[in-house]
Amino acid sequence: MPEPAIEPKVRRASLLVQQKVFVVWYVLAFSLIMPAMVSAEDDAGSFLDRGISFAEKEDYSAAIAEYDNALNLDPNLAAAYFQRGYAYSGSGDIEKAIADYTQAINRDPNYANAYLYRGYAYGEKGDYDRAMADSSQAISVDPNYADAYVLHGYAYSKKGDYEWAIADYTQAIILDPNYAAAYKNRGDAYDSMGDSERAKADYAQAAMLDPNYARAEPDHARTAMLPPDDSNSPAAGVDAEAAYESPPIILARDETAGTAPQEDAGVYYDSGNAHYNKGEIDLAIADYTRAITLDPNLAYAYCNRGAAYYKKGNPDLAIADYTRALTIDSNYILAYTNRGNMYYNRGDLDKALADYVRANSIAPNDANAVQGIERVRQAQAQIQVQPEAQVNAAVGAQTYLPERILSGGSMSREKMAGFLLKNNQALGKRRDWVNNLIDIYIAEAGREGVNYEIAFAQMCYHTNYLKFEHTFAKAGTNNFCGINSLASEKKAYAFETVQIGVKAHIQHLKGYATGEPLKGICVDPRYQNIGKTHGFGSAATIDGLSGKWAGAGYAKEIRKILTAMYK
Repeated sequence: MPEPAIEPKVRRASLLVQQKVFVVWYVLAFSLIMPAMVSAEDDAGSFLDRGISFAEKEDYSAAIAEYDNALNLDPNLAAAYFQRGYAYSGSGDIEKAIADYTQAINRDPNYANAYLYRGYAYGEKGDYDRAMADSSQAISVDPNYADAYVLHGYAYSKKGDYEWAIADYTQAIILDPNYAAAYKNRGDAYDSMGDSERAKADYAQAAMLDPNYARAEPDHARTAMLPPDDSNSPAAGVDAEAAYESPPIILARDETAGTAPQEDAGVYYDSGNAHYNKGEIDLAIADYTRAITLDPNLAYAYCNRGAAYYKKGNPDLAIADYTRALTIDSNYILAYTNRGNMYYNRGDLDKALADYVRANSIAPNDANAVQGIERVRQAQAQIQVQPEAQVNAAVGAQTYLPERILSGGSMSREKMAGFLLKNNQALGKRRDWVNNLIDIYIAEAGREGVNYEIAFAQMCYHTNYLKFEHTFAKAGTNNFCGINSLASEKKAYAFETVQIGVKAHIQHLKGYATGEPLKGICVDPRYQNIGKTHGFGSAATIDGLSGKWAGAGYAKEIRKILTAMYK
């Protein structure tokens, strides 16, 4: 399977950085997203609107009374529970706030804001496991929710998994490049890592984006984060320090602040290359992203970030980055050949050929372009002469059917979702949920270096394509691979969120493939048992799983599903 290449050093030697991380505190910032507008003729909605008006004035008692009236008229009004939970939080009653956020979620399981704010409340109580679970669920509902990634990072840091805390802050910045507080918090983390250069760069960026962070300096006991800029927030237009007293630790503005130091995108680009070459893909993506933020026309940073996204198992993001590089530089040969590789791997031969031919027209002697054209021509010739049963082999289904557990994947989310829906048409009404589930599989597998296609095939097998018919795994448990307790108990584990369940699956699969330590916190309750019963690294391939994960015919069943996926 052709893989992308990265652009080598362009400007100068890379900046050496240490790879430690530090816990940062995500201050409970009460930003309020206005619920969907309701008809003025709706009495419950009118009470809800009045409650919001009182909350904006911080008259929480009056707001709660209005929300009570709304709920008396409509006990299933999820927005009223959410807003009342916010009001209870503002008045300091965290337990009642949690109860109301839970009621909102019970009535609307896709209420991302309710998950996030309940996570904030759990964080206030020091219950970081639940804060992590709720922020994970918010991300599952809305993968572009930057605030949820910040809370998730905070929860990771409190549990001691500092590397992924940094990754989460970075993801928040990728989603919102103007998120000043995320830069400030990440700066504190870098400072604790001993990486003063990156810390200074993040502090400078935070100060440029928001004057409240002028002359930002490390204060790890009191790491600050301003509330998101939301015109619908009850505190909109109110002085930040006066409005957020529980517990707002806001850095005071320093009118004597000097000009923020200038940064060099090339330094981050080179550092990204260094991380990429050492296999530190998340750190590489963070550096390439920083370089792009500083210089949006840095085509080769987009190209290399695309290669890194491919390594993480996300070919769609890779293609997007190669395309962006080509809009900047229409003669960028490496971006054409890398994008051609992505198209070839997913079986889109026409698009792959077009990219290879374009690269060849620019540089007739470029080996990647020449080899790509030949590869596509051979595949096309096989398709023309072979019966349908052999067509997929021509484009990679058989030739590139994954065997090694520690390997990259290439199949797009769309193709995987289509395969799942073909085998379970009832999921058609939950297409967004299916897409989120696949995104989580791709991301979690990428973190641990596991092939997400193999894991996805296992999920299809163990859940009967999420029908949960005649399966050991049960619906509602977020157990997608049949991880069970002691054999004598014959009981499958349940996981609090989809993301935790998928993470446990990926960790379990990695344990069979290698003895290398996990990248994230272990959530697989049977992970250590692998070492005791079969030995870590005892099944490097699909065949090795037979007789260990399941019976002697297990590999054959998984391979059958993979073959069908590639058709």
